[in-house]
Formats: sequence, structure tokens, C-alpha cells
Amino acid sequence: MISWLSGCEQQLEQILDVVNQLLAGDSDTEQVADSDGAEEKAGQETEADQIDETDEADKAESDGTDDGDETSLAAFPYQSIVGDFTMLTMADKPIDDRLREQGYEIYRDPQGMPLPIPYNWVLVSNQSEEGKFTGLYCFDIPQDISVFANHFDHYYLDQKVQHDANPADDNLAHVTTIDVDRDGLSWHVGIYYVLDEHDNTCAHVEIEYDSSPDFLIEPAEEVKPLDSSRERKLPDNYDDLLQQASSEDNFYFRASPNSVKEAIYNDEATMLIWLAREVPNIYLYDSYLIRQTALDDGSGWDGLLCTDVPINMALDKHLELLENYNANINHFEVIDPADNTSMLRVAAMVDFSFNDEYGTGSWNGSSYFYRYEDDDTPFSEQQCMATELQFSTELVK
Repeated sequence: MISWLSGCEQQLEQILDVVNQLLAGDSDTEQVADSDGAEEKAGQETEADQIDETDEADKAESDGTDDGDETSLAAFPYQSIVGDFTMLTMADKPIDDRLREQGYEIYRDPQGMPLPIPYNWVLVSNQSEEGKFTGLYCFDIPQDISVFANHFDHYYLDQKVQHDANPADDNLAHVTTIDVDRDGLSWHVGIYYVLDEHDNTCAHVEIEYDSSPDFLIEPAEEVKPLDSSRERKLPDNYDDLLQQASSEDNFYFRASPNSVKEAIYNDEATMLIWLAREVPNIYLYDSYLIRQTALDDGSGWDGLLCTDVPINMALDKHLELLENYNANINHFEVIDPADNTSMLRVAAMVDFSFNDEYGTGSWNGSSYFYRYEDDDTPFSEQQCMATELQFSTELVK
């Protein structure tokens, strides 16, 4: 964690050094990226049997026509999909805000979820009963379905995974089914990729399993402030800093930012997959993990995330999600553009700590929001956040 120094110049030098280390990466970081790429390639090369279109259409109909289940596949007004549709959307606000405006509620990934759900998937509807879970996840991932539908394959190389890239039902873009029988537990999942009435790409997930004390998917909880009797600690001028950070006028940028989503979609940048169960819900759903390095002691990681959401909105959302955890804000600073003449335009920095929702320990971290203005790098003019997150068994008092 950064140790704050007196004097703006000293602070900036130290911040720039920390962020530059993340931006430059090292051998460990490249190994993480290479490993993830190898796993993704292995997943894409899995010889998954193609489901017979007629059988799959019959299965989809039988799985999703229960009028009494408000989360069933037939209950949502999914659009008919004619031909190819692009997975590259241009939005100017965080996806969870857009989904709420459309009438959805946002939920945390439920306890007991066996499927390795990507962090970028936002759960907007769910129903959990004994032996069955049904949920709708929406997301803004700049990859074609044929790419990210294979995400689950490398987790189940020894299991039965099937893909139907051309479902008979014209409301479905892709169907993945997985049958798992491992470690004494068996379950079946169907993942139906759809386009909802608001043009969101979503995955309707249905899991059937033999429930037991060792295997139970709990009902998902809505994303909202966690109950806490601990008084939150904030800087004395926190409200003033919030107001300052919320205005894009406080950040100097010489040109419109380049799109990291376009870079990922065009294979100019690699997006790493991180899982919802591996990280607390304090980062934007539509920020994309570009680099990740495990800390030497194994207690956490450094990460580099980039987004197309304007920096002031991205910072607001990060602080909002930290507030949900009743996080202490140990240091918060918005950088005066006049004091920041480096090509690495650090806009703001946040140092935070909070207890996890289970009472087993606490998270401590730092985040640096910046825009890199070197035209000779692949991150030129992109809006990014360098972050460090570390877990401790000691609780924040």
C-alpha cells in the first residue's frame, strides 16, 4: 500500500512510479496473461459435440415454458436475432446504472454458485429453489459470442460440454450445456445467450442439481449497502472531494479517449477473465482486466483495468461500490491538472479498507485513475485504473 508523503510533487512522483510499474508489467504479469490465453485457447479447441438443432429446440421449449416461473426463458421479451449482431456497444455510463434505468435490479452472485461466473456478468433476475437455480445475467463484453461462450470450456475439460452456435429458436444466439459429475456432486447447466428488449446481451442460466448440505445455491442478495454497526472513517473534506471528482471539468485531457472496447474487439488488447467469486464487488462491471499480477505473499493482486466510461463516472461508481461495503477512505485526492505534467495523467487516487461481508477478514487497497497520453503505446489515450487489493484476516475496527 502506498505510504502518503507530504507535498504534491512528492505524492505525484510516487503515484506515477506505482502506476508505471503496473502499466509496464513484468514477467509475472506476462505469465498471467499467457496462462489465461493458453487456457482460453484450450477451451476454444475443446471438441464439444454440436447439439442437434431439433433436439435442442425441443429442450429449450421444455425448459422454458413454465408460466409460473417469472424467471423462465419464456417469461422475458427477448428479441429475435436475424443474422449477425455486433457485440461492440458504445455507452457513456456504467452498465449497472443503465440496467437500473431499464427497470432491472442488481444482485450479487449467489453463495454456492458452482459455475465460474465472470465478474463482468451482472445478475439482474434470479430464482433459487431446492435443486434448481435460474438467473439472467446481462453484460457489456466487447467480444463475439463465439469467443466468450467458450469461457467455461477449460473449467470442464473432463466433463460433457456442448455448444449450439446456430439454435433453431431465433430468439437464441448461442446455447451451451454442461453436464458435471465431479467430486461426488452432479449438476446440469444450460446457458442461453439472448438479446433483451433493451439491446443488452444477456445469458439466461438454468442449473439443475441434487441438493445436499454440501451443495446448495442460496438466493441471491440485491446489491446494496451491507449492514454494519462500524462507523465509517472518511477524510474531513470528503464531500468537497466528491463534488470535485464528479465534474469532468476537473480533469485535463487534450483529446477524446481511445476506446479500450474497440481495442479488445479488434484483438489489439487482451482482456483477462476474472471471476465474481474471487473479488469483492467494488469495481465497474464494464471495466476490463488487461493485466494482473499476484502479490508475492499470495494475499492479493495488482491489476490494470481500462474502461470507456468517463473517468469522473468511473471514479464515482468505484466510490459508490466501496460505500456499499462501509469502506474507510483512508486517503482521497483529486489531482490538479496544473500539477500533473507527465504523460501519465493521474486524475485521482483512493486508498481504502473494509471488512468482507462474511466477517472473516478485511480488504485493503489503492486505486489510481489515469489517462496515458503516449501515442507510442498500446494504451495510448485510454482511460484506466491501476489497483492493488490485499486480504487480511484482521478486521477493520
